[in-house]
Amino acid sequence: MKVFDANLLLGRLAWRPIGVDSPAEMLRTMDRFGIERGLVSHLTACIHDAEIGNRLLFDAVSGHEDRLLPVPVVDLNDGGRWQGRVAEWRDRRVRALKLAPAFYRNSLSGPEAAALAETASEQGWPVVTAIQTVRGIPWASGRPGQALELAQRFPELKVLALGAGRNSWYEMVPAMQAAENLYMDLSNLETGMALEQLTAAGLEDRLLCGSNYGASYANVCLERVKCSGVGDAVKGKVLERNAFAFLGETQAQ
Repeated sequence: MKVFDANLLLGRLAWRPIGVDSPAEMLRTMDRFGIERGLVSHLTACIHDAEIGNRLLFDAVSGHEDRLLPVPVVDLNDGGRWQGRVAEWRDRRVRALKLAPAFYRNSLSGPEAAALAETASEQGWPVVTAIQTVRGIPWASGRPGQALELAQRFPELKVLALGAGRNSWYEMVPAMQAAENLYMDLSNLETGMALEQLTAAGLEDRLLCGSNYGASYANVCLERVKCSGVGDAVKGKVLERNAFAFLGETQAQ
């Protein structure tokens, strides 16, 4: 089965023995596990400095945009400076924007979030909202409610909740039932029955496979999907086809 990875990360965490320093390393791992394309951000942008991390991201993926689809991180507290980058991002073939509300203490209920949603909608970009809890950083704890809030405020905007773990993924079921524009990636799930239960709830068309490679191991999420008890049709949706719908593509590019 073909695979589109909704959660790839360049960069390295100093306190973990894994990370990806170069696009060549990323592409080798993608080839090893049959990942054809993926959404990629930079760890520096996700957890430290959005502007610096985004520059590192674009420098790294230059020439590889056919497989590594850049997703810059927006800090809604930067005084609107990110809006001055939109034309450049469009030229650099950006396909989505990412928010890390827990790391940057961003509110998704204010005018800054409204400006982001308006810009993203104009450009045809969905928004990825990181909701994972980060071990060792207790205040960096995202919540499914943040992604739901954004999706309900802006029903024309596709929103991907990224990183729901075993302590929060079950909250995504009522959240996704409440907002038809809310998607979920499976990168941080630690329970083998999650995909079966989410499919039983009728959500298989809005589930995306993400490896979280760069902060985790590339094959873990893939194997959970491939070895799950759902049928091949659902596996094909989760591994690839749902990502096309999320990005507004009718077929693989």
